[in-house]
This record gives sequence, C-alpha cells and structure tokens, in this order.
Amino acid sequence: MDLLTSATAFATIINLVGQFRSEIGNKNTADFNEFLTWLIKTNHHDIKTLIENNSKTTIGIKAMLNEQHETVLSQLQSINEALITFSSQFPALNEVANGINPNLALSDQSMSILRQFEETGCSEVLESDGTLHILDGPLGRMSVEVPRFLKDDLKKLVDLQLLRVRNSTQGKQIYMITRAASQFVLSTRSQNVNYD
Repeated sequence: MDLLTSATAFATIINLVGQFRSEIGNKNTADFNEFLTWLIKTNHHDIKTLIENNSKTTIGIKAMLNEQHETVLSQLQSINEALITFSSQFPALNEVANGINPNLALSDQSMSILRQFEETGCSEVLESDGTLHILDGPLGRMSVEVPRFLKDDLKKLVDLQLLRVRNSTQGKQIYMITRAASQFVLSTRSQNVNYD
C-alpha cells in the first residue's frame, strides 16, 4: 500500500469509527459486527473489505469499539488536533489547517526549539527562568525569542509527544527530544518550510 493510500485509509477508518460511535449514541461499547453491517449500509464496502483482510486493523478497531464512548471521542479529538497542528507546518496544507483551527498551529518559537535540538544534536535541555540550557552536545543555551510563552510552547510540544519532560534533582524541568520530533523537523525541512 503506497503512502497516500495508507494515509487516506487510516484517516477514513478513524473517521468512520467516530461517525459510527456518534450514530449509536452514548452506548458505552459497540459491536464489531454491527460496525461492519453499518459500513455496508453506508456504502463503504471497500473499507469493510480492507478491514476484514487485515487482522491488525481488525484487532485495533475492536479495541476502539470496546472503549468507553467518552474515551473514543477524546482520542479522536486528540488525533484531530495533532493532525491540524502538524499539517500547519507544511506549505501545501497550512491554509487548510489554519482555516479549520488557527489556534492549533505550532508557534514559531516551538518550531525554533525543535530545530535547535536538531541543529545542535543535543538531546536534553534544562529550563530555568525562561532559558533553555543545553545539557549535552555543544555548551550554551537555545535561543528563546519570547520567554513569556516558553512554558506554554514546551507544554504543547510535550502534549504532542515531540518532547518528553522529567524533573532534575533540583526540581527543574529537563526536556528531551523524541525521535518523532527529529523526523518531523527533517520532514518539514525537506518541504522547504521557513521556521523564522
């Protein structure tokens, strides 16, 4: 399955599970066979076939259908927000993402922090009084343009799992870059995205 087909299939399946869960109401769990029947009734025969031919997809959908209604909706909302946030960094998708919800775009400072992790090759920084001190790699600190919103930007990066956080022995927060963040920065760079 090529990249476009797999991305479309994933988005379509997640969307259809969400629609199905909404249509059956607040029922805590849903039956997999009911979902397959619903796919036929709503003319999604190709998606039904795709699901039936992939055991991992079937297992994943069964797990989603067995989750509490509120949990599924919360997870779908998180996926939606992350997709809009990431899409806002690509020129071809930026206008659509910002049109849907401009408040979800990553700030320039957030992208600058990720880019600086990648450029310096460091994996950890210590946040102290609006400054990010590099703990490994080259000595020094990262450039922080708007210290007032640093904590907000760091929280968003942690929420998106682009950074992880732990406390130092002195109670300060140490932020670590994730593999996903590195890949994200490299993918935006390959799209000639301007961070500044």
